[in-house]
Amino acid sequence: MTTHTHTTNAALSSQAAQVLRTLALDEELKWRIPGDPVLGPLARKVARRYVAGETLADALDRAQQILAAGHRVNVEYMGESCRDPQRAVEETDTFLAAARLLPPECSISLDLSHIGLAVDALGGFATPGISRSQPAARTAEGGS
Repeated sequence: MTTHTHTTNAALSSQAAQVLRTLALDEELKWRIPGDPVLGPLARKVARRYVAGETLADALDRAQQILAAGHRVNVEYMGESCRDPQRAVEETDTFLAAARLLPPECSISLDLSHIGLAVDALGGFATPGISRSQPAARTAEGGS
C-alpha cells in the first residue's frame, strides 16, 4: 500500500508541476490573474510567504530584518517577461538601482527575460543596461 501511495503522490506531484508550468508560461493569464476578484487575492495570499514586498522599500526593510536575524538574503527582482525594448531598458535600470541599494551581504537575482532576453536572444544581452550592470556587480561584491 505504501508503494501505491508513493506512486500516486509522485504522479500527482508530476501532474501538478506540469499544470503550474503551463500556467507560468501563459502570458495572457499572468496579466489577468492579478485583476481577477477571486484569483487575484488568492494568488497574493499564496505568494505573500515568499515575497518580501511589492516595492523595493519593502524588500530592503525585509532584507534588513532577515540579516539581523543572522540569515542570508537573496532578493529576486521579479516581473514578467519583457518583449518591449524600451521597457527592457527601464527594467534593467530598476534592477541596477535595486542592486546598488541592497546591503552588501545580500545577493540579487533576476529572470533574464524580464530585462530583455525575450525581446530576442541577442537583444537581451545587447541591451545597454546589461553592460552597465558590470560596475554595479563589482561594487556589490566589494570590488573596484
